[in-house]
Amino acid sequence: MARVPLSVKYKMMLVHTIVIMIPIIAVQWLAFQALSSKLYDNVVESNLNILAEASNSLIFLNLNALQLEDKGNDQVQQFIFYGLANTAMGKDSDVIISNHSGQTLFSTNKHLASKHLHEQIFASKEGKGSFTVDYLHVKRVVFYSYNAFADWYIIVYTPESSIMEKLSYIHHLMGILMLSSGIMCVVLIILLSIYYSGPIILLNRKMRQYAAGKIDMMRPSRRQDEVEELEGYFEDIVVRLKESVNREYEMKIKSDKAKLLALQAQINPHFLHNALETINSIALIHRVPLISELARSLSQMFRYNIVNEEKLVTIDDELHHIEHYLKVQLIRFDQAIQTKIDIDPNVRSSRTIKFVLQPIVENSIVHGFRNMDKEGFIDITGYCERSRVILTVRDSGEGMTEEEVQQMNDKLGNLDMSLSLEQDSQETAGHNRAYEYGIGIYNVNNRIKLAFGEQYGLTYRAMEEGLLVIITLPYQPEG
Repeated sequence: MARVPLSVKYKMMLVHTIVIMIPIIAVQWLAFQALSSKLYDNVVESNLNILAEASNSLIFLNLNALQLEDKGNDQVQQFIFYGLANTAMGKDSDVIISNHSGQTLFSTNKHLASKHLHEQIFASKEGKGSFTVDYLHVKRVVFYSYNAFADWYIIVYTPESSIMEKLSYIHHLMGILMLSSGIMCVVLIILLSIYYSGPIILLNRKMRQYAAGKIDMMRPSRRQDEVEELEGYFEDIVVRLKESVNREYEMKIKSDKAKLLALQAQINPHFLHNALETINSIALIHRVPLISELARSLSQMFRYNIVNEEKLVTIDDELHHIEHYLKVQLIRFDQAIQTKIDIDPNVRSSRTIKFVLQPIVENSIVHGFRNMDKEGFIDITGYCERSRVILTVRDSGEGMTEEEVQQMNDKLGNLDMSLSLEQDSQETAGHNRAYEYGIGIYNVNNRIKLAFGEQYGLTYRAMEEGLLVIITLPYQPEG
């Protein structure tokens, strides 16, 4: 059974309870104990003062009581002592009067007096005080006060429960205060937990929605803290992922469309390859070497085109293909355009995608030399530089201005813009020949970036004579 994770809201409630509520309750409990102890001491002190005043007030009555033995005065005396015991000192209290030698002069409870639980009084040097004893399983507080003039001790046994009854209202008040503060703490903890965990829960809900495929923009947060930063980061991630998904979808559509156009434009390359081989054989039989060379080059170009499009080829394969292409194209220029190919041998074994050089060389011939009035050249070079392969194609044609080169490089450097321009060029090529120039260039640049990364691709550079195209590829030797 899967474990259900505890919500951060409840975790925060638990933490706040431990950090806030428990210390507050502990402080209140300690304060309650201290206040109860202080009030208890005040009650004891008050009872001792009452006892001392009662002792002084009874001196004259006691002297008369020793002289008068009639029963009426004895009843009056007992009434006064019972009143003292049950009103001033507390309910169910007992009074004992003893002289300094411990002889009982008067008692409201002869059994209690006979137990002599108060004998420690006579050994004490204190004139008044209190202590606790246990009588008949009842805890009692013993109050005593010595009157030197009458030479007696007046002693009162008061049940501790009677004293605590006087403090009961304080206990009730403290209980109400503790309960009220506890409720307030609980409410405060809930509010704080909701306040602080709410944005986290909302962010979690948004992430769950995203995981379920629902990608929506988040509402802007009014908070200015780390949670707001997380929301901002998540928002950026969602936006970028949406852009990536849209870009991938558009690329898929464009790839499918390009494949469809390629299939529509294809006239069975196998048939053409076989037909050109036949023409080559006939030319050789009739001793027409120019036609044989032209047919042979075209045949090799179609053969190169038949190779699986998804397979990477070596730069050496690309160079052989461009050599055949130049043979076919330059026949009509009657040696007016000279070509030179200078490639580092280490570069030839590096792998690349197909048809990297042909569209660039084709642009040089078609556009660079379209108004040709003098001899020209096309130079192709290649070398390694810091784990990269640099191929260059330079021509002495019409070239481009610095402004045009800058605009072209800006478009080629941005993959999204380059993909869009390639699509526009394909759609407009049939109506405007200028757009045909961009189809091959954008296509080569985009295929390089998609195959190896956006740090690779084409770069244009204006020269005093003609134009220089730089192709940057990763160095990937075969095998």
